[in-house]
Amino acid sequence: MASYNPQQLTWNSAHTINREGKYCYCGHDRRLDELSLQCKGCQNWFHASCVQVALGPVVPFITNYKFLCKVCVVKPTGKNQQNQEPKEPGSLPEFFERVTAGWKEICATTIANLVIQEYLKETGNYQGSGPSKEPSEENMLSVNADYMNWNEYQYHFNKKDHILPYVDRHWKALCTDRSRTQTWWATLGSCLYISKDVFAAADEQARSASSDFCLVKSNLWNVKPGHISSHPSSSSKSHSNKLPREGKRKVNPVTGGQEDQGSKKTTHTKSEKKSRGSAFSNNRRPATPPIVSQTSYIPLPNTVVPTKGGENLAHFSTSNEHPYNRHRFKYVTCELDPLLQYMVYRQTANPILSGVRLCREDMSPYMLIDEECMTITTEKGFRMVRANCGVREGKWFYEVTIDRGGEQRFEGRDGAHVRLGWARRE
Repeated sequence: MASYNPQQLTWNSAHTINREGKYCYCGHDRRLDELSLQCKGCQNWFHASCVQVALGPVVPFITNYKFLCKVCVVKPTGKNQQNQEPKEPGSLPEFFERVTAGWKEICATTIANLVIQEYLKETGNYQGSGPSKEPSEENMLSVNADYMNWNEYQYHFNKKDHILPYVDRHWKALCTDRSRTQTWWATLGSCLYISKDVFAAADEQARSASSDFCLVKSNLWNVKPGHISSHPSSSSKSHSNKLPREGKRKVNPVTGGQEDQGSKKTTHTKSEKKSRGSAFSNNRRPATPPIVSQTSYIPLPNTVVPTKGGENLAHFSTSNEHPYNRHRFKYVTCELDPLLQYMVYRQTANPILSGVRLCREDMSPYMLIDEECMTITTEKGFRMVRANCGVREGKWFYEVTIDRGGEQRFEGRDGAHVRLGWARRE
């Protein structure tokens, strides 16, 4: 299909540009300011103008798509590929499908197009010809990619003045399978503010949703499907920074054993310790309380009065702090003081942790919860109950029993409807 041999091309590590400057069926170079699609099979790039399949509303630097060229679309796939009849390349059109766009991809595509617009505006001041370190239109070709200094031309854009107007104009091309809600601009702003692994603010000390942002990875030649998901998150960065520190070992030449480099003693003055301790206390975040072992206990501040027979309930887990609490409320399990009932409350001892339960202290009113905190009952209205702790791994489920609902219309009004849902942190 191609006028050249794709196997003889020299690609970069990201497989986005090659040294020969040959792409697509035509063998011409690709431009940065024009849309090119990467094939999922051969990883080659194809011009949007050379593709026969309908693409719909598109803009450059989109990443939420699946594309197969004419050569890869006829290749047998799946488990029964041996029984499939081979087809000639070109007998079928290309395969192109848009997938749901995340807000990270939407913002990154928008900023990438805004960068090209600002860069092309500066090319009017260039008086020479050919590629140059200065802004030149010839630098839009991949063969001149080395002339682009992405760190020098790192433009910042504001949400209100630049990003929102661009997304509003190209909504169908950017926001695939997304409905335009009344608060979409707020969701976009929070995405810019939270995604520190993708977007960098001009002033990180005063970072907010209204700050000026740019891309952390400024090289636009490497924008491809999966480019945003390959960014390391802030949590993975912090975890990777801790691993070498804990894993470093040095062999003692005298004893032959391993010595931990982190166990070296250093002397500090009292003022240094005090300043470091105050800085740590101001910057630390509320953490999930440690798991209490079965042998440990927390003494109660008041006098303990033995309970009557039959009042002992099954142990259930209650976390003092919720890891993703918006207002950072702290929930402490309390009980009535037997000496001064209905006047004084005292903190109860932490029970043995025994799995995920429903939280008594964090549920909507007018809900009935059983003694084991495993079943909740409600009637009418929208109600919500949280678990006692977050779940990151493993398998878990919940069952819902509907006693009444789905009745037919009565006296011009609809019958009872039931809405069920669950929420998780992205």
